[in-house]
Amino acid sequence: EAHSGKGCALLPLPTGQGFSLITNDSLKVIPNAKYKVSFYAKVLEGKGLLRTNFYWNEKYDFEQIVVPLINDGEWHRYEVEVPTGYFPPEIHPFFRLWAIGSPQVVLVDDIEVSPLQVVKRYDIIWGEEEELK
Repeated sequence: EAHSGKGCALLPLPTGQGFSLITNDSLKVIPNAKYKVSFYAKVLEGKGLLRTNFYWNEKYDFEQIVVPLINDGEWHRYEVEVPTGYFPPEIHPFFRLWAIGSPQVVLVDDIEVSPLQVVKRYDIIWGEEEELK
């Protein structure tokens, strides 16, 4: 029962215990930046409350954005700003979206993550600017 395409993600948390998680480690994010995260969600059971952030480990667990969902059995589009913080070049935080804390069953589809800002870095060796995305 996808919003578009052939499939969608199911985040089942019927008892409210533990969590149900979607992750993506293929995104290349930069430190101290903000990203627009948009997705469609449909609450099948329960209150419907998701969280999203960028994460590597406990030290690089960036601000968790809470997304309350509309519980009417219909698809709704959500859009939030999700920041990264400082992290060194060898760290590669991944995106995550999850259900936690209360009994719920949620469908999620059409997740998009895009930078809200383009940071320019001036290369003092070559004397050129380059875009970081």
